[in-house]
Amino acid sequence: MPDRAALAATFAAVSGPDRVAARREVQSVEDEVVALLGLRGRGQVRRPTRQVTATAAPIGAARVAVVLQRTVRAGRVGMTSAESASAVRDAVTPGRAAALAVWCSFIPVRDVAWSSMTPADAVSHLALWTAVSQRVVPPYEPAVLALAAFAAWLSGDGASAWCALDRCVEVSPQLLDGGLGARDAGSLSASRRVGAVAPRGCLGCLRSSPPLLGAIVLSGGARPR
Repeated sequence: MPDRAALAATFAAVSGPDRVAARREVQSVEDEVVALLGLRGRGQVRRPTRQVTATAAPIGAARVAVVLQRTVRAGRVGMTSAESASAVRDAVTPGRAAALAVWCSFIPVRDVAWSSMTPADAVSHLALWTAVSQRVVPPYEPAVLALAAFAAWLSGDGASAWCALDRCVEVSPQLLDGGLGARDAGSLSASRRVGAVAPRGCLGCLRSSPPLLGAIVLSGGARPR
């Protein structure tokens, strides 16, 4: 099993020329969102109002559903878990990664991505969101990393879930503002399940339901050292 440093590196921020390329892809998607929603500029995509979010939801949900279908299905029946994960990663092109990152920043769209995961295909979703997390740029990291963490938990990979959430909280510390600090997270019972603490049953509620942040991983495995 990889040590903590190796797992953390899996979710490390993109850098160098790859970051420049990732930013360019994201800006292209932002411009597409601006055009589709009739917005004034990219700032309204990065800091959407409730009205913008409501307008984006049905369009984004449809687009994300198509991308998820095309990528997750790359892991075909009959493949081993490793083969399936590799095929999914290969299917996550820079353009698809940017589209998922930008559209899933809208909470209702993020919830569509969350609700599409099942234990049967969690390994494929983990491969997908890990690949996206390796290309995501600010301000779109929190949704991507939270989705990666949930996919890891759902697939039984608690160590990867911890690492994804560590970076998630690093880039968005306000996720813990609701009162779940590190000490509180460590005291949660490992037997508690996500469904028991998610008030609206969606990973998109991470920001408004900090206990879910700890329970996702504490119910899925031990934190790596």
